[in-house]
Amino acid sequence: MSQSNLYMLLLVVAIALLLTQICIKQKRTMHVLFAVFCGSVAMVALKKITGEQIGAYQYLIGMTTCATCNVYWLLSRSLFRTKNAIALPHMIMAASIAGLVMFKQGYLFFSNLYDVHSFPSFTQHLLGELIGLLSSCILVLMIWEGFRGFQQANKLEKKQRTFYLATIMGAIGLSTISNSLFVDNPSAIDWGVGLITLTVLINTQILVYWRTRSIQAANTTLCTRYDETKEPNTVSALHIENAEERNFAKAILALLVDEQRFLQANLKVVDIARETRCV
Repeated sequence: MSQSNLYMLLLVVAIALLLTQICIKQKRTMHVLFAVFCGSVAMVALKKITGEQIGAYQYLIGMTTCATCNVYWLLSRSLFRTKNAIALPHMIMAASIAGLVMFKQGYLFFSNLYDVHSFPSFTQHLLGELIGLLSSCILVLMIWEGFRGFQQANKLEKKQRTFYLATIMGAIGLSTISNSLFVDNPSAIDWGVGLITLTVLINTQILVYWRTRSIQAANTTLCTRYDETKEPNTVSALHIENAEERNFAKAILALLVDEQRFLQANLKVVDIARETRCV
């Protein structure tokens, strides 16, 4: 398979997986982040396919390749953390890396399009080194997410974490080896990176589906246990004397359990209140 065909395949797979995430009805954070990652990988493939054929506009495409390792780190947090998976500091960190990538690619676009070189070469080099340093830190954090809480995880989650770690560490290891072996052959390095990226995409889709199914199965089990153990007069057991409050409690139980609304991602109290006509 030629390099152009490989990156064309990568482009098709990335777009297909992106559309797959979009078509999911009850999206979780992991689906949204994986969709963003797939979109950025698709732009990486498109940039490689077009190359020098479109001149300075290749850097315009490069500006959209800013959501790779940084977004994958957020994805890894959403996969294995149940509380505070993504907070403001994490988003700032990811956005900072994206901003640096966009700034560098944007500068290359304008400098090549208008033949303007306002920044010294050492400044460009420093910017590239900073992006590389931050990206390396992100890769370490991605590996840490797999090891964090490994001993406390159940048997199924340990298998999922092992699969995740094998994917990430394998990709990093193979990429490092290929860069060392083919240091004088950039084409071979690009071919290896494309193959590794394709593998990461497919394995991540498997992992996202696996995690989603296991979470749904766990929630269904909890719901079943609740149905088996609850008393016929559950609402009455709450010692609610007011008839209106008793009916309201029944409506909430029916909404959460009978209609399985607890499976909905990002369910808010205001949503429950609105559907029970409390607001």
